[in-house]
Amino acid sequence: MYVSWFQKTIFFISLLAIVTSKDFNEYPCKSSSNGKISSIGYILTDDKSFTYGGHVFRIKQDLEEVNLKVYKNSPPQKVGKFTLKNIPAVLAHIDDVLNSDFLGHGTGIYFGICPSTTSTTSIYYPYGYTNNLSVRNYDFPTRCSLWHCEMGLYIQKKDTTKFSLLDQKSVDYVFFIGFKNRKDRKPFLLDQFTYGKLQFYLYACPYYNWVAKLSLTGFEPSPYLENDNGFLHRVDESRHIFTPIYQRKKSDGYFICGEIVQPDQLERIPVGYGITYDANLKLSSILVNNNYKSTACNDIKLSPEFTFSYSPEGLNFEDQNAFMRYMGKKMRFYSGQYLMGYNLEEIKSIAFGDGGGSSLQGLFERDKKVVKPSCIKKVLDVNATLRFKFNSKVLPQKKYNIRGKKVEYLTMKKIKSSDKYVVGCHAVPDDYLEDERFEDFYLYRYRTKLHKGRFFKGKKNMKNIQFLNGQQHPYEIYGYFHCLLDVNKKIDYIKASEFFIIPDSQVNVVEIVEASAIPSTDTACNMTILEIADLKEMNVQEPGEGIVHFKYAKEKFSDYGGYRIYRKLEGVNANGTVIECYYTAFGKDFMKVKKIIIFDSAKLRSELKKRNIIIGVISVVSIIILILLVIITLYTFTRIKNKKRSNLFSLASSTSSASSFSRSSTPTPKMDTTRNKANESKNKSKTAKNSTNMKHILSRSTYKSGPKTKYGSSTSNSSQKNYKF
Repeated sequence: MYVSWFQKTIFFISLLAIVTSKDFNEYPCKSSSNGKISSIGYILTDDKSFTYGGHVFRIKQDLEEVNLKVYKNSPPQKVGKFTLKNIPAVLAHIDDVLNSDFLGHGTGIYFGICPSTTSTTSIYYPYGYTNNLSVRNYDFPTRCSLWHCEMGLYIQKKDTTKFSLLDQKSVDYVFFIGFKNRKDRKPFLLDQFTYGKLQFYLYACPYYNWVAKLSLTGFEPSPYLENDNGFLHRVDESRHIFTPIYQRKKSDGYFICGEIVQPDQLERIPVGYGITYDANLKLSSILVNNNYKSTACNDIKLSPEFTFSYSPEGLNFEDQNAFMRYMGKKMRFYSGQYLMGYNLEEIKSIAFGDGGGSSLQGLFERDKKVVKPSCIKKVLDVNATLRFKFNSKVLPQKKYNIRGKKVEYLTMKKIKSSDKYVVGCHAVPDDYLEDERFEDFYLYRYRTKLHKGRFFKGKKNMKNIQFLNGQQHPYEIYGYFHCLLDVNKKIDYIKASEFFIIPDSQVNVVEIVEASAIPSTDTACNMTILEIADLKEMNVQEPGEGIVHFKYAKEKFSDYGGYRIYRKLEGVNANGTVIECYYTAFGKDFMKVKKIIIFDSAKLRSELKKRNIIIGVISVVSIIILILLVIITLYTFTRIKNKKRSNLFSLASSTSSASSFSRSSTPTPKMDTTRNKANESKNKSKTAKNSTNMKHILSRSTYKSGPKTKYGSSTSNSSQKNYKF
């Protein structure tokens, strides 16, 4: 592309004139002997005559050299077969053409290129709605109005037509016409509207293709109009969208339809309408009874195609601003909103009738068509219950009796390792389960949250679960969950819920368990997992051994403390043992947990060493205690024995004294003889008994006999034997 000499010769002249004339092509142009473009001008006028009369242009003396370029430092742009870069640009100053805050219906900003004779034969501009380049001849001044905005890229190529141009690989000149924003930073306002309480007029807004594709600029609708959120007069073109013009928030004095997006560093231009409140606009007869389920709407039938749903400011959690939602193909009811019906038959007949382009152009540039609401109905609240939502679909729940209590559960698609699903909670109206109009009744009004676990065990600041994926442990995917509202106040008509999630088929879990103790919880099966699933079967297989089934060998298992333990598992030799735990829930196979036991031999030896040390210490302490018990026993026995010996000595001393006393007595001869015989007989018997006891005691005594007493020769033989030491 060759533009260097063009950059030196082209001039951009800012013109400001609001005049009338008979012939638009009479606008003043500098002559050009070589046919090159010398200047570009712009004015504000209407489309009725395209003339300036006999008036002379009042030229604003603001001549600028061509020093503004687009795509100068950014990558080249591909337009059709052309590769464009370093494109000269001129900006129309919006302040220069507005005589008030807004254009007004039927007016626009017109662009004139000089000389006009050259322009009509060799200048083209993109004009289409697809990414395939199509162009129009510049045969009269282009404009930016509600009808369309013909700004952006312009191409000059001599000796071509709008068809042959598309096959060219190079052009003579290119330039760009853009906008410079207002100094007061106000939007580029197309017109002015009033509104009242719930009274909003419906009108057209520029949409995506208001600025042609491939023009190096574009139009970006406001977020609240995206995704066809309004009535499209021509779906294939997407040039305009019809929507109520309303106040989004209290401080707004404008309704912004979107923004003109210009290339590189050029600023974005907001485009919309000025709005003012009119207290005289009354609802009167258009506020119909609140039977919003009825299709009656005064002069029309309340059909989705002609219905908008209005959310007042502060109603919805996602967008605190007021919002207008177009029903389109399906009627939907939303909590707290107002249904607004508009009669769009006339607009629809123009848009899709046989009127052609002229009729459409007249709709936007001649006959201003404003539509008032035919009826307004408020949507009242209904009772609802929060339900689990899986991949944008609410899953049905069932009830099951477990341990005497009703438990709600649902079956979810088994999640594979590569899967990731969006999950959450959704308020489902209790009395309208089959009515699609209530499907998203509370979707926009209240935020919900999904938590893992039981509702009564919920803690503050619990994580809101938004996704489930196959990389999570099945214990995180299945089990108890609960849904509740994420609000700071109690909402009586929406109930929280608690439920248990199971897969549609058995889930297999493999766990590599490093164990250092036998038995332990690692080498056992839980009797219950996730509070609901019960152990149905347990299998154990040691390396090189057959499978041991609980149901066939119950004597080898023990149930203790919520676990089922295989009692025969022992030692390092059991390394690699496989334990399988089978669980059921709600009468269905739920989960198989396969534990592969890895015994850490170093840890096991360490544990055994510690155990042996403990046993050794216990043994030593036991021996010491036993020795102490023996010593105490011997000491006690010795004390008892010594006490008995002392008593024996006392008895012997008493016997000796009695004998001496007997010998010292002097009875009469007769009595003495008789007494002596009796005493002798008695003493013999007693002495014999004492002698026997003495022998028994002395036979165990460690003491030796002492010397004879001085009384030894005076005693009888028996007496001498009994007391010998």
